Amino acid sequence: MGVKAGYPDLVINRSSGIWTGFAVELKSDTGRVSQDQQDWLEMFLDEGYLVVVIRSLDVFIEAALLYLKGESLIGSRLAAFSRK
Repeated sequence: MGVKAGYPDLVINRSSGIWTGFAVELKSDTGRVSQDQQDWLEMFLDEGYLVVVIRSLDVFIEAALLYLKGESLIGSRLAAFSRK
């Protein structure tokens, strides 16, 4: 039994404010999102999740607080995950 290829590193399947859930992909400064990861993140985005690619602890904390407060990305320094 294992996780399917590209599945995000952290997924919270619980709504919070405007978000259906929270999906996080952790990457180093030079790490790239694979096509499998892109596909999963897009699926969660379509479902109304806050979807973020995290490259630092500070950004993770900001994203987690935004999710827990159920607030919009507008006015935050976070870049929304988007399709190419």
